Amino acid sequence: MLQRWLQKLNIEPILGTLIAILFMLLVVWAGLELYNWLRRRRLGEDADIEGPPYADLHVHSLHSDGTMDVKEIVRTARMAGVELLAVADHNVLAGSRELVRQAPKGMRFLSAVELDCVEGDCHLHVLGYGVDLQSEAFTAFVYAQRQALDGMSDTLITRMAENCDQVSLEAFHAFEPTPGVGGWKALEYLLEAGVTASLKEGMALYTAYGCRYQEAGFAGAKDTIDAIHAAGGKAVLAHPGISLEQEALEDMLEHLFALGLDGVECYYPGHSQQAERACLDSCRQHHALITAGSDCHGTFGDTAIGQNRVPIHKLELGDLLEKKP
Repeated sequence: MLQRWLQKLNIEPILGTLIAILFMLLVVWAGLELYNWLRRRRLGEDADIEGPPYADLHVHSLHSDGTMDVKEIVRTARMAGVELLAVADHNVLAGSRELVRQAPKGMRFLSAVELDCVEGDCHLHVLGYGVDLQSEAFTAFVYAQRQALDGMSDTLITRMAENCDQVSLEAFHAFEPTPGVGGWKALEYLLEAGVTASLKEGMALYTAYGCRYQEAGFAGAKDTIDAIHAAGGKAVLAHPGISLEQEALEDMLEHLFALGLDGVECYYPGHSQQAERACLDSCRQHHALITAGSDCHGTFGDTAIGQNRVPIHKLELGDLLEKKP
């Protein structure tokens, strides 16, 4: 009787369709569970796998001013669900070289460095991705920028010594910083000398004593971009929403693209929505690279690896993933 009633109401085709839909949903669910199981096997049981694989292409190690070694960076990245990683230290290649040597399984990575440069009266940071870490010419260029950066600290200590008995250039040069403390040598020296109460307090002294990036001898933007290109890499402007005022942002991006800039770090924790949108629009207009980075410095900074939670598929990386680090 029930069968005749169902046939009369023509229910059987509907039930068949519902069963087919439920079966498809079950297959999709099983596929996602298998995918997540495989990711846990690769990344570790405590990894964040709630979203897609994430990218973080701007992390600092203790080789510059971060507090984490590369092993800790990789371990933290796995926990955050980051599967595309770059160590981009300030004007030094050691951290990126170490990441390449470790070649962590289940994770893709890019060779990288963050270079200080000056354009007009603007101090900028340019990220070099996919660079040849063994290039002698590029290594020399990076070293020259590091010398300019460290020279700012020599200038600071020299000027401070004129009216501060607690510091001297000789004592500063003899001082051995502690790896993993964070910041840079001068900040720890000033702290140990009793001049400052914290590492970050020393940063303001550079401005107070007139130590400007614009006068330190850094390369210009064009030379920096050209050096990255000569090393086989791509030049990406770091955190422009922080380095530049909003009203100057679009004009500077246009200027830098004309100089050969390849892309912009659009996704950045400190960017406003307006700055992020301006960067994305400019990149899409110029068919440029779009990257994401936390700028994590460990406990010396305020951001965490993978903080942006930007999926890899949202980036535009050109042929960078095809390059062998």
